[in-house]
Amino acid sequence: MAMSVFQSAEGQAEAAVRIAKNLVDGKPADEGTGCTVSEDCENIFYVPFEKVTAENAKDYTNTP
Repeated sequence: MAMSVFQSAEGQAEAAVRIAKNLVDGKPADEGTGCTVSEDCENIFYVPFEKVTAENAKDYTNTP
């Protein structure tokens, strides 16, 4: 495997709350969230992820 991704549950929750707040406030849903909207469906948002490679994998493990 050349790469994997880390999807932060905290980051996803924060983005969801920001999107919901934008919708309540009448703003574009993705404004200020760092998310992108799907080209196929305006109700699907892509939350940024962190690339995990051989070089940084140790930053995502609990081993020394």
